[in-house]
Amino acid sequence: MGNGGAQAYVLQAEKRLTLDERVAADVKGGQLPVPVTGLIPTVDWLREFTPPQLLDPDVVKRVGIGISPEEVARWGLRTGDLVKFGADRKVIEVSGITDDLRSRTRPRIEGVGGVFGDYADKMVPVDEHGILSIRMATLLAPIGYGQRLGILSPPNGGKTWLLRDLLQALLLVSKSDSRMRILVVQVGERAEDGTNYDTVINSVDHNPDQVELYVTPDGDPEFAHYYVVKFVTQRARELTALGYNVFLLVDSFSRVLMSHSRAEEIVKPPNVGMISGGISTASVTAVKKLLSIAGNFPFGSLTVVATMLTGQGSSEAALAMEVGPSVLTTHWELLNHPMSVKPTFNVATCGTREITRLLAAVPGFAGERELVKKLMWPKGRQPEEEDSEPEGDDKEKPKRRKRNDSAAQALEILRTYADNNKRPKR
Repeated sequence: MGNGGAQAYVLQAEKRLTLDERVAADVKGGQLPVPVTGLIPTVDWLREFTPPQLLDPDVVKRVGIGISPEEVARWGLRTGDLVKFGADRKVIEVSGITDDLRSRTRPRIEGVGGVFGDYADKMVPVDEHGILSIRMATLLAPIGYGQRLGILSPPNGGKTWLLRDLLQALLLVSKSDSRMRILVVQVGERAEDGTNYDTVINSVDHNPDQVELYVTPDGDPEFAHYYVVKFVTQRARELTALGYNVFLLVDSFSRVLMSHSRAEEIVKPPNVGMISGGISTASVTAVKKLLSIAGNFPFGSLTVVATMLTGQGSSEAALAMEVGPSVLTTHWELLNHPMSVKPTFNVATCGTREITRLLAAVPGFAGERELVKKLMWPKGRQPEEEDSEPEGDDKEKPKRRKRNDSAAQALEILRTYADNNKRPKR
């Protein structure tokens, strides 16, 4: 590692600064201490080894995956950076940036969210490319730059399928937006799902430097799912700091929660509480922190799209219940009705916070949504799903949720409208 033309990812040890160190950096104009820094040739290393293993000083020195503190300070390297080396083992590029001053002085995204993180005022034009599912979704709940979009679905409801459609739309948008970067992480799902994402990427003509795919499928160690997503999240944050509009797509964040909760290699605080399904509250906090990094910043935006499982009787559904309502700014909710044509949106619950800011930015879109609403709900009311009484031998079982006929009709009206009224490019 470090030969001419070689590249590697930066991985740094996490360290809570002391008060003296923070004062020296923020008040006295000094530099932050250089943390223990290692290099990994691919993110796949995090599928086999934990960051503490890779950053053990003895390992870094013995295996030769270190980098000098002088180079770290000169370029201001951080976890998630992709560095390229010259023939003299010196860094010549950081995530596409060849100016060490620009890399060193880029802003830090710390804490939770950004400026108006919940209230995007620029709509992502994913609905302009003739993809029916995305056109339907944005009529129900448009997505803006810097938001946190949750795709909520019961098992087999089509969340992965819908996320792949969104990926295709984003790739098409990226053809006219050189500042756009798309990071896709497939977590704890079937290995073939990762291949399907690769197929979508290869089906669209695009700049390969604008999209990255990371896969940690079912069968990897439990810790791998969390550590890979955490690393890619940090990479997304650093790309945003360099001035890009970054989209982070994670399928599925519910598996990330389970990974953090189950993995013995991930140290969790003692004596913490538990939520439904035996999930540690420390795990909820950790995953919520990953989701919350989205926002609009003076230098770029970071949009997080996460699939989450819903439904009763599944510990993996705890994320949508515990985290979704407090963190998500847009949600597309799906229903699992085998007899329906996918996507089966829950038309009564999909929504976007502070939607008036988005609608004001797109002339005519507010009027179109009002027209669709009137077509869907001619009586001016959006009925919820109804409880159905068990019948026959099932009377002892809990009530089942059945799909309201009006909602089913509204969905078909939405589908027909979206199919017949393509969104023109703005």
